[in-house]
Amino acid sequence: MATADPTVTASELWTLLQKIEGYSARDLIGKTFTLSFWARSAKVGTHCVAFYNNDYPSADRYYVAEYNISVANTWEYKEITVIGGLITAGTWDWTNGSGLTVGWTLYCGTTRQGVAGSWQSGWALATSSQVNVLDTIGNIFAITGVQLEVGNTPTPFEHRPFGVELSMCQRYYEKSFPYATAPAQNVGASLGAAYATGQVLNQTFSSLVKFAVAKRAAPTITTYAPDAASANWTTITGVTPTATTANIGDSAFAVVGSVAVTAGASYSIHWQSDAEL
Repeated sequence: MATADPTVTASELWTLLQKIEGYSARDLIGKTFTLSFWARSAKVGTHCVAFYNNDYPSADRYYVAEYNISVANTWEYKEITVIGGLITAGTWDWTNGSGLTVGWTLYCGTTRQGVAGSWQSGWALATSSQVNVLDTIGNIFAITGVQLEVGNTPTPFEHRPFGVELSMCQRYYEKSFPYATAPAQNVGASLGAAYATGQVLNQTFSSLVKFAVAKRAAPTITTYAPDAASANWTTITGVTPTATTANIGDSAFAVVGSVAVTAGASYSIHWQSDAEL
């Protein structure tokens, strides 16, 4: 870290979060589950992991578990088992919203400190024993090999094929750009972009884009011009159709071009869809 925070006020907190969609979280109702991971921390002592429903400020049920770091800046393997799994009391989203959040706490003020080892009402992220990992410049906290699964005995970390992992990620995010290219305006290339031809001078045209994987929900679409910073279609002979989107659903959407359209000219436009929790 670049800035130290040695004094934690009552309302301050810092966590690393992983949200789990409700459709997946509901498989844990009433079923003992285990969270396993490797952790490396600059601070020895008590650290906490919190499980809670929904997003703040809607969270009204939490489960805090403590684990200990024995040696500073050394990878240590941890297992946390929640006997009985998720409960149904409280307000949970068991569909396509944020069903369960897992948070690795780095520090936590007294306002959000709670009881460890059982489900409680309210929202807490740690116990009073939580160390302050961010009290010194240069402190490092890292986790890897995270796995959450039904049962009280964790299995070896599952290494999924790249294609399987990519497909699972595309439920939440997808882009037209090549895999190694970050979405940006004016990338200078149209590979993978949506493509359409203007049929009539200054009349609307459109292109249907089908997602590789159905999204969690209708996503937010952002368009990118391949040859400018305008977020519109490519410019052909000085003419740039204005880009808008329509009929955005979980499986497809349309990109529309209008206003400045040259009949017979072909246009391209990049896009990204974001349905992340």
